[in-house]
Amino acid sequence: KKRSHSHDHAPSTSGIKKRGKNLGDMMHMVDLEEGYRPERPSPPQPLQSSQQEGGSLQPKTPRELALTTYSTLKQMEPVYRAKLLEARMKTAELERQLEAAKADEKRLEK
Repeated sequence: KKRSHSHDHAPSTSGIKKRGKNLGDMMHMVDLEEGYRPERPSPPQPLQSSQQEGGSLQPKTPRELALTTYSTLKQMEPVYRAKLLEARMKTAELERQLEAAKADEKRLEK
């Protein structure tokens, strides 16, 4: 009786195991990609080699594309942050000027 009882639980646990395995596979893929980036610190090189091999029309594999895009974005991040900061400063400055202009208008109307 005990044996058949434990068998009742088997399907649910196997389902959980399967799900866990998929999750584990995903984590493994992430690990691979994390370890993949440092191997190629200079993005332009793989780009050139792939162009020479198959012509400029030959696309990279989605994985390569994603990795190079990601590393490029990662490198550009400080630049974009600086631009964003600059834009915010300009916006704040313009808002101050606008407020000042509105205040002047009110003074002139009176």
